[in-house]
Amino acid sequence: MTTGRLLLLIACALLQIGAFAQAQTPLPTPTVTPDPPLAVPPVSVPLRPLPDAVRVGVDPAAQLPLTLADAVEMALRNNNDIEAFRKDVRIAEFNLRGARGVYDPVATSESFYERLTTPTASLSAGPLTELSLNVASTDRRA
Repeated sequence: MTTGRLLLLIACALLQIGAFAQAQTPLPTPTVTPDPPLAVPPVSVPLRPLPDAVRVGVDPAAQLPLTLADAVEMALRNNNDIEAFRKDVRIAEFNLRGARGVYDPVATSESFYERLTTPTASLSAGPLTELSLNVASTDRRA
């Protein structure tokens, strides 16, 4: 192909692309909808005055000097999370001690006493009523 035909082919392609671009329809402009009415009207709350900077229960004249080491020690002593972890460690130690108790030797014994009177149900031994009376009378003596 010659360069002239190549240029003619490129020009035709550009014209068709331009015609396609012109054939597009513009998008409609979106309409702005007004905000819906509020369910509750806005309420204005009056501003309250700020409290005094003096802390309740703290006497500024009775302050104690505190070093950084003392402050860290006091914080560690009064920290509830650390106290909870200390108790968790104690609980784990007791659980370990209980688990090791499975291997302790166990000695058991069992003793019992049973007294049993069985009546005879044969004709040669006699009636059951006499036997039960005899058993009852011997039970009373015992």
